[in-house]
Amino acid sequence: MYEPDKQIPNFPNLSDFPATEPRKLKSTAGAVLFAIFLPGTGHFYLGLMKRGLTFMLGVILNIVLITSIVTNQFSFSSPKLFVPAVTFASLLLPVMYVYHIFDAAQRAKLINSNRDNPFWDYTFDELPIKPPILGGILVLSGAILFLYQMAPSLMAMLFKDFGGTFLALLLIGGGGWIIYRMK
Repeated sequence: MYEPDKQIPNFPNLSDFPATEPRKLKSTAGAVLFAIFLPGTGHFYLGLMKRGLTFMLGVILNIVLITSIVTNQFSFSSPKLFVPAVTFASLLLPVMYVYHIFDAAQRAKLINSNRDNPFWDYTFDELPIKPPILGGILVLSGAILFLYQMAPSLMAMLFKDFGGTFLALLLIGGGGWIIYRMK
């Protein structure tokens, strides 16, 4: 039965919280400028250290991958595999770069729009890719590189003969997974 004078247990009362000043505004332009000059630093400026470090490492690893491919660290038995690998890695770099600039601007707007809310804490410094997905990508990439080093002729034959089929199945599976997760 409801009693008007009795306080509801475990319900936060605004008077129980200390008065807080609104958070300082974060400059969207500042976050974007930092992000343009060095990937990840725009997120550092916003206080999103994990996210900034992830973007920074992603760009660095992409550059290492491109230079490794070009300097023949990976033994490509066929030039048909060399050109697509360099093209993919080279196109991935500007996509990552532009996305992290866009993300820094969006995160700055989100932080600024919630600065007056004392209950909102911007602990949304989650990684851009969830750890199990990132781990799966790293394991799969490592397995492919390992097989390429151990049996380059087998891998060249698999990519040559079944590469298109594998890519099609990967895209179908990824799209199905996204649709399943949206329900």
